[in-house]
Amino acid sequence: MHATGIVILTIGASLAVGLAAGVWIGWRWYRRRARGGADGESADLRQHLQRAQRMEALGILSGSIMHNLNNLLSVVIGQARLVRDDLTADTPPWRSLGQVIQAAEVAAELSREVDGYQSEIDHDRRPVRLQAVVRATVKLLRDILPDTVHIETDLDPGCGPVLASTTQVQQVLMSLCSNAYHAMYRRRGRISVSMTPTEIATKRPAVPRDLEPGSYVQLSVADNGRGMDTETLQHIFEPYFSARSPRRGAGLGLTMVSRLLAANEGVTIPSSLPGHGTRFDIYFPIIARGVRAEREPGTPAPGAEPTAPGLPPALDAYQAPAIAEFAAVPPQRALRPAHILVVEDDSMVADTVRTCLERSGMRVTTHDDGAAALAAFAADPGAYDLLLTDQFMRGLDGREVIAEVRRVRPRLPVILMSGHPEGLRREEIAALGMSGALAKPFSPAQLVGTVRTALRADQRVREGQA
Repeated sequence: MHATGIVILTIGASLAVGLAAGVWIGWRWYRRRARGGADGESADLRQHLQRAQRMEALGILSGSIMHNLNNLLSVVIGQARLVRDDLTADTPPWRSLGQVIQAAEVAAELSREVDGYQSEIDHDRRPVRLQAVVRATVKLLRDILPDTVHIETDLDPGCGPVLASTTQVQQVLMSLCSNAYHAMYRRRGRISVSMTPTEIATKRPAVPRDLEPGSYVQLSVADNGRGMDTETLQHIFEPYFSARSPRRGAGLGLTMVSRLLAANEGVTIPSSLPGHGTRFDIYFPIIARGVRAEREPGTPAPGAEPTAPGLPPALDAYQAPAIAEFAAVPPQRALRPAHILVVEDDSMVADTVRTCLERSGMRVTTHDDGAAALAAFAADPGAYDLLLTDQFMRGLDGREVIAEVRRVRPRLPVILMSGHPEGLRREEIAALGMSGALAKPFSPAQLVGTVRTALRADQRVREGQA
């Protein structure tokens, strides 16, 4: 009995020790898991913070880049148009400069699209048939891309109208073709652009949202470049994504394409295979057949004689309307040339602005520093008829220059130029009482037209007060 009791006590003690050990091990395991989870959450928070900081830095950097890019594009567009005006029409140099202007204004539109992406501004959508948009964009791409890239098209004339911004559709097409070009071996290859009406019977996964059943215009862009593997294909629409290795394709990062498609109720289904190229199938919903689409420029009216296909509204601006606009508006030479005070710290932009205004019969004084401009103005405030100033400059910025000038001449017409995204806000323009605003890059016609409009408005005010 005594031995049996000892055995029972021994077993009980062992169980107690085992239970205590189990509780202790379980507690340690729980603490380790909890600490690991906390460390994981801290790591996630640190990662999110670092990502946010990188995004902020990228935003600041992109704003600075866009400001400089818009200044350069203003010079390219302005000087090219000025030189083209001095050439005989329909000569090889005249046509070459036309291509320079066309490419520069496409770049300007891309700049505005980036600005729209940052400030969530969408273009107007309207019923339109996309055939002319695609034809004009492909023509432009053939002029821009090297001859080693062959672009072929197959556009079904039976595609119905869609509700879309022609400018944004053009940007989608140009972005996809640009990516295709950069993905080609030794910059040689083929890009196929096709468009056809199609019926979707079942729901399909797509970007930026699923493709629902219905009637669509299918716009496809395919190339025979390097192609992409499945992993790369899954990331191409992510912001700031780029393939690290050239063999995985270059020029990706199609966040803008996804956003533009979303703004136009379009979706895309990408497909690719390494070594066999890439294809993007884009679907735009066909609107009611009874809705009348806008007639593309160059498209003959019913019963009219056919003419050469022209450009859609989105591309009209690329065909140098400034030349005709200059001819249509006579220079102001009635009493004396209007004296314009220009404040611009970029010498190339200032020279372009001065040349455009002087060719229109105006007198121009330029300064690259706000303080120097204010000193010249203070010496003879009545000598100037209008102030044209950049917004962001070294030293005094445009708003400070305007404020000081307005202290002396409160009613002097003022126009603010800006090449910075989000630089021209209506509230601020109204608060400063400005006569107008110019977002860079602008054409000579836009510059001269804005200045003349402000001068005429000021003249009407003064005549009413007389």
